[in-house]
Amino acid sequence: PVQRPAPTVHPTAHVHPTARIDPTAHLGPFSSVDADTQVGPYAVLHAHVSVGRRCVIGPGTELRPRVKVGDHVAVGAGVLVHACTVIGLSSAKGDDGPAVIIGPDVELGGRAVIEPGLEAPTRIDSGTKTDNMVRIGSGAHIGPHCLLVSSAQVGPAAVLEHHVTLAGQAMVTADTHVEAVAIVAARGRAEGRVPSRSLVSGDPAIPHKEELRRYANTVKLARLTDALESVLENADGAQ
Repeated sequence: PVQRPAPTVHPTAHVHPTARIDPTAHLGPFSSVDADTQVGPYAVLHAHVSVGRRCVIGPGTELRPRVKVGDHVAVGAGVLVHACTVIGLSSAKGDDGPAVIIGPDVELGGRAVIEPGLEAPTRIDSGTKTDNMVRIGSGAHIGPHCLLVSSAQVGPAAVLEHHVTLAGQAMVTADTHVEAVAIVAARGRAEGRVPSRSLVSGDPAIPHKEELRRYANTVKLARLTDALESVLENADGAQ
C-alpha cells in the first residue's frame, strides 16, 4: 500500500499568500506554490517541487522530488509524477485558459518533458502512462489509456487516440494522427496517419510486415552482392 506522508506544510516551503492549500495536503522541504494555485485534498508535493501560478493540483495527486510545474497547468486527481519531470514550463499563454491539462489517474515517468500548449492546451487524458524521458510536444493530445515507453517522443499538435502504444524511442512527428489501439514499434518514426489497430515500424514507419519484408530483402541483397563478388574473384583467378 502507498504510504503517504502526514498532512503538513514544511517550514522551508514557500506558499504565496493567494495560493489555496487543502489542510490534508503535504508540502515537503523547499517546495514552492505560486500565486492563485490550488492544491487539493491529500495531494503530496515532495522536496524541491515547484508549482507555478494559476495551477490546479488535483486530490490525491503526488509530485515526486524536483518536479517542476509551470503556469496555467491543470492536473487531475490521483496523478503520479515521478522525479525531475517538467510540465508546462516557459509558457507564453495568457490567462484565458490552461496550457497543459492532465486527466485523472495519469502516471508520468521520471525526467519527462511536457511542453505547454499555446493556441490549444497540451492534453493527456485519463489512465495514460509514460516511461522515463518521454517528451510530449506543444499542443499534442494524448488520448486515454495510452502507453509511452522509454524515450518516446510526440511532436507538436500530434494526436494519439485511445489505447495507443509507442515502444521505446518511437517518434510521432508533428501533426501526425495515430488512430485507436495502434502500435508504433521501437525506434519507429510515424508520420501522417497511422490506421487503427495497426502495427507499424521503421523510419519512416510502415506496416510491420512490409518492414520485415524490406529488411529481409536488404539481407538477401547483401548476400547476393557477396556471392557476385566471389564469382568475379574466381573468374579473375581462372583467367
